[in-house]
Amino acid sequence: MQQQLPNVRGIQTAPTFVESTSMVLVYGLDLFFTRVTPSQTFDLLNDEFQYLPLVCICFPLQICLLKLGTLYLNRWQPLLYLLCSPSSPVGWYRERTLHDAGVKVERVA
Repeated sequence: MQQQLPNVRGIQTAPTFVESTSMVLVYGLDLFFTRVTPSQTFDLLNDEFQYLPLVCICFPLQICLLKLGTLYLNRWQPLLYLLCSPSSPVGWYRERTLHDAGVKVERVA
């Protein structure tokens, strides 16, 4: 669909937050505003999009990831304590190295 506007004084364009879409305003004797896309709006969801299956997949997946993350941290917690605790030999060496490098190290009780 072609639009003709007599006595065009200017054209203003602005980007949108949607990928590959811009807004165009033509002004002069009249105003014309449109949204411009390269060929079609391929990155917009249509009105019939099914949100329920998406939520039914994402919500249990998020719960599984949180549970796996907790299990992973619990498994590696002794090693993390060994590496980060100032009372352990590795932690003492790490703290001493940071002190020699000029980094202020504060112990937290």
